[in-house]
Amino acid sequence: MNPAQPDSSAVSLRIWPRRRRALILGLCGIALLILLFFGLGQLQRQQTQRKIDAKLAAIRAQGLPVNLTELNAFYLSVPDADNAALLLNQVSRNIVNWPYYDPLIGISPTSLLHATNPITPVAQTALSDLIRSNQTALKLIYDATTRTQFRYPIDLAKNSQVPTDHWGEMKKIVQLLRLESIHHLASGNKPDALKSVEASLFVTRSMDGEPFISSYLVQYACLSITLTGLEQLLQRTEFPATDLQHFQETIAAMEGRHDLLRILHGYDEGGHKEADLLNFLNLCEKLLAAAEQHPATAFTTGKELENRLYTLGIPSFDMIKTSARAHSLVLVFPKQAGMLATLRTAQTALAVERFRLENNRLPQSLGELIPRYLTKAPMDPFNEQPLLYRSTQTGFRIYSAGENGKDDGGQTRAEKSYPENDDMVFAVERLK
Repeated sequence: MNPAQPDSSAVSLRIWPRRRRALILGLCGIALLILLFFGLGQLQRQQTQRKIDAKLAAIRAQGLPVNLTELNAFYLSVPDADNAALLLNQVSRNIVNWPYYDPLIGISPTSLLHATNPITPVAQTALSDLIRSNQTALKLIYDATTRTQFRYPIDLAKNSQVPTDHWGEMKKIVQLLRLESIHHLASGNKPDALKSVEASLFVTRSMDGEPFISSYLVQYACLSITLTGLEQLLQRTEFPATDLQHFQETIAAMEGRHDLLRILHGYDEGGHKEADLLNFLNLCEKLLAAAEQHPATAFTTGKELENRLYTLGIPSFDMIKTSARAHSLVLVFPKQAGMLATLRTAQTALAVERFRLENNRLPQSLGELIPRYLTKAPMDPFNEQPLLYRSTQTGFRIYSAGENGKDDGGQTRAEKSYPENDDMVFAVERLK
């Protein structure tokens, strides 16, 4: 060994303690960073949870549910003896189905559901057979109309999966009543034709208390079917002014029954990140505020929120729940405006028809209907402008400008050649 060279083992012994200290310090630093990371994360989660709790408390303060148990209580129970929904829930099991695309009693262009198609003897026979085969279902419907309250048999406290069987059957029930009304009209029985329409409105109202978006959308579809049926009865014949006034008042009363607060609630379903739930509750807060505004303002706010959601692209982990439910929530606002437009155009058309019967002419403008036939000018819920009106060679049309807010000439669904022509029309035009 060269005496000038240090002993390698001795050098190693001197270096090792320094390396060990450095390693220990490094590991301690990493551990501190990990602890700091998890600590900050836990602190952030606690802050987020406090914000969530505050927002849930604010929702609860409005009398709205924040969990499934509260949602179940929010959907009020009623005594069985008064519960029309229990009978309506049995109707679908007793309906004898008919071919959906039957040329006479289905939805085909030659069907009797189109007022321009004549009720021939063959068509009347098909109608009579259909009504005769559905007497059990129809009796259940009319028995239900003698009851005063609604609560479909749903227990959300036991199961977060809402049974939706009755939603899918409601449209079939009102379509059956619509065909029954045509059957009565063809038999010369105008009063019973109107009773069918009234029963259909009753079925539509049976979903008033349901705190679900899907039931609200089904209700809108049922209302559209019902009032289209009324429109087509008016196109086929005249009815006494007293009957028209009764329906006008009944339809007007339905405007106040569609409270968006009952479906724009937020409740904790579990299985999501706190930040995502907070984002969802922030959205609910904006939607609930919008629901308190005029329908036209709420519609505009909903469109703005929807546009913002579309610009998000692929949602982050903090937006998964929000994105999944947001589009269906935002959809409520154009549906609300559409439902109000459907109700208001029907009311106004009935007022115009009453005016025509009493004055033997059509009004030159809707202003002539005030105050005898309408208490105030009917407003378009899409733009808060007066509803549009024009006479035609065979009658008249009342219409809303629709989602695009423009007067597209009041084209009916059969006449529309461009999707952007979205006027919502109630037409009373009788073929001579």
